[in-house]
Amino acid sequence: MHLLYKQVAGTEIAHAGFVVNAGSRDELENEWGMAHFLEHMLFKGTKKRKAFHVLSRLDAVGGDLNAYTSRERTSVHASFRQVHFARAFELLSDIFINASFPQKELEREKQVVLEEIRMYQDEHDESILDDFESLVFRNKPLGRPILGSEETVRKITRQNLLDFQNRNYGAENTIFTYVGPMPWKAFERKVRPILETYVNVQKPVQRIGDFNYQPFYKEFDKPASTAYVVMGNQAYPTNDTKRLGLLLLNNILGGDNMNSRLNMSVRERNGLVYGIESNYTPYSDTGLFFIYFSAEASKQKRVRRLVDIELAKFRQKRLGNMQLHMAKQQFISRMLMSEESRANLMLALAHGFFDHGKIDRLDEVIKKVEALDGGDLLDIANEIFDPQQLSTIIYNPK
Repeated sequence: MHLLYKQVAGTEIAHAGFVVNAGSRDELENEWGMAHFLEHMLFKGTKKRKAFHVLSRLDAVGGDLNAYTSRERTSVHASFRQVHFARAFELLSDIFINASFPQKELEREKQVVLEEIRMYQDEHDESILDDFESLVFRNKPLGRPILGSEETVRKITRQNLLDFQNRNYGAENTIFTYVGPMPWKAFERKVRPILETYVNVQKPVQRIGDFNYQPFYKEFDKPASTAYVVMGNQAYPTNDTKRLGLLLLNNILGGDNMNSRLNMSVRERNGLVYGIESNYTPYSDTGLFFIYFSAEASKQKRVRRLVDIELAKFRQKRLGNMQLHMAKQQFISRMLMSEESRANLMLALAHGFFDHGKIDRLDEVIKKVEALDGGDLLDIANEIFDPQQLSTIIYNPK
């Protein structure tokens, strides 16, 4: 099992967790929803603890225990005072290594996940993204909703969970990651004896892209008061040399900043939406770029025209030196501020290692951002923002 570690001085708070390079896209045809359901079941009892004792162990000392499942990763992690490291690590390793998946808890948790699926289907801003990905990655596990379906969740058995765990939770496919004040030697001395007992030695997950993306335009009627729209394209994988350029370009276009091109054009100048955003998510062997907004049905076509105008600007003219400089400064500042969230940093260490086989130092990433030029972004814009390659899905209110 891999160990990732970063010491941070001047704090009493530590963050640690297990991250597995397996998620919903690694499910077999009959396992839809298995990765997410297994994540839930990790909290439902171990060989020596019942669910109540799992959930109470860190809460009793003010710690925070959490987990998530994505399309390529699963994690169980915690934040706590460093003086409680032994308690936190013992709990995390017990959950991860000794989860027992009791049958009674399994049946109860099915009802919880089924309710989660129903709630998710009612949230159009979430379900439209699932529908968009299912069409971009048509007939591929990457395009399936992480939660699964009501039918597949009802069929999950304890043996199914064990099979998925044994196949995907191998030692070479797992990282224990830590960010906090403890010195390395003390950290290694505390964790290695337990982690070396982890005997699941399955080979790392191998993912080979075999996608046949075809642009599409789809409209659906939904019970809603507004229209929901997603526009986008297949994009670059994690190790593509253009990945960083698209991340920068996405931040300029519709990132989490009030002066993004889309926010200024659609909201501030025209008052057509409450919010509009763009997003780029790289995966192991492909990626996804999309723009999302909701608007009154009578206004959504006008919003789409304004989006087209902004995308055309990126394709037709390279950014000026001053524009590019300011965009880089904003993007770099966002990265630096993100690292200030130690919990996010703890998880980012694992993601970076799985994505690139190493941890990129932040100063090295900043140098790569600063080396990007207007021509790089112009080429990326003409590939990803090509109107002939963009797809659109619309939920019309009925």
